[in-house]
Amino acid sequence: MAAESEALQLIADEFVNSLPERMTAIEMAFDTLAKAPSEADLLNDFYHKVHNLAGSSGTFGFSQFSEIARKILNFLEPSIKGLSPLTDDVIRIVDPVLQELILESRAPVQLEGWL
Repeated sequence: MAAESEALQLIADEFVNSLPERMTAIEMAFDTLAKAPSEADLLNDFYHKVHNLAGSSGTFGFSQFSEIARKILNFLEPSIKGLSPLTDDVIRIVDPVLQELILESRAPVQLEGWL
């Protein structure tokens, strides 16, 4: 059991070490999307990058980080589902939440006893 916990913690540590690169990719995807919000491929790319980050962070006990990422997903969901176009207003709403996610990524807090 201890070996499994250690292995999971190593994977969680790898996740934390990957955050700078992942956040750079997310920022770049957002900047590109902000310039062309009507492009479905750009929206899908940004959405999936954030979705993967939200899932991974939740899996490894970074619930605050995951919650912030899920806020972004919630704002994008109507556009992803084709219910409404992605507007500049949504981009303006997402931007400060993304900035919050970036700040959290610099020192993510892992829940005690997440294993």
